[in-house]
Amino acid sequence: MSSGQTKINVLLGIRQGKIGGGESHVFDLAKNLDQSKIKPVVLSFTDGPMVTNLKNIGITVEVIKTARSFDLLVLLKVVKLIKKYNIDIIHAHGTRAASNLLFASKIVGKPILYTVHGWSFNDAQSRKIRTIRKLGESFISKNVDLIINVSQSNQRTGKQLYRGFKSLLIKCGINRDKFSYQTDGNEFRQKNDLSKEFIWFALIARMTFQKDPLNIIRGFNLAQKENAKIRLVLVGEGELDNEKNELIRNFNLEEKVRILPFHENIPEVLAAIDVYCLVSLWEGLPIGLLEAMSMKKACIVSPADGILEVIVDRENGLIVDKSNPEQLKSAMLELANNSEFIKTFGEKAYQKIDEDFSIERMVTRIEKEYSRLI
Repeated sequence: MSSGQTKINVLLGIRQGKIGGGESHVFDLAKNLDQSKIKPVVLSFTDGPMVTNLKNIGITVEVIKTARSFDLLVLLKVVKLIKKYNIDIIHAHGTRAASNLLFASKIVGKPILYTVHGWSFNDAQSRKIRTIRKLGESFISKNVDLIINVSQSNQRTGKQLYRGFKSLLIKCGINRDKFSYQTDGNEFRQKNDLSKEFIWFALIARMTFQKDPLNIIRGFNLAQKENAKIRLVLVGEGELDNEKNELIRNFNLEEKVRILPFHENIPEVLAAIDVYCLVSLWEGLPIGLLEAMSMKKACIVSPADGILEVIVDRENGLIVDKSNPEQLKSAMLELANNSEFIKTFGEKAYQKIDEDFSIERMVTRIEKEYSRLI
């Protein structure tokens, strides 16, 4: 920190300006930092609604466009930005942001933190891609000043793969004022024809291979044959849009499945549905799940990585095997046929958020690390 400077200037880097788990984390962190002591500047590597939302609440945001990791073509732009805002600490969120901020941090001689929101490698990738990404994560992990994991499972993976791996576990914080179970979802229901006479199951996510929306459609197709009162809503777009739409047509589910574009007011969407579904093939610690739990939603999930740190089967949700539409059908029917289960699981889910995922606790711990690194 320069002589006479009273605030710590922190650069928060994120790979994209769309709304997602890591992006929500950065938004809440920037918003809730003690700005009498810390001045946040957000750097996004694409434009998008998160950028607009941050600017609307008075947060300084810059966009340097790239979709590549370790992109040396943006290096000088990043260095110039760091100098422009007299940055003291660089905090990268996610692998792509870390890869594009690491070299700049070394050039300017500033400490860099790396928050892992889920490793960039997974078992669904080819061996070549997985190996390359593991090497990239290893290089980043060895050259940053501090690693923060948001899930125990990701922390364990780091220790298993990388000799001498050390990190802090700082769980994500959820803004319970924003994601409040008292939110009114009636307007959203009316606008999108989500009649209260039905029980609405929902996937709210990018429609990607990772989130496995086709499995949800298959499971729902089996369940709706046995219970005419259930419906499905899919909120979001992605690479599987065509396959998703074709599968719905093939099952003749056009009247029973609502397909909606991404909606920025996620609390309003969650308030309008009954059961949140997230049967991902892999995850870090999905913030969307925590947000649903904060709003007392019963959840059906897969046993993917950090999900098992928050959902206990038959205690605060139901866990089904990955890519198993038969188990998903059974879980949907169990909840649809017993409204008391929906209420009980929702209450227990909220208790977990209340106990372990306070945004105040998260921000306080991160602020402490900023002060320690100066």
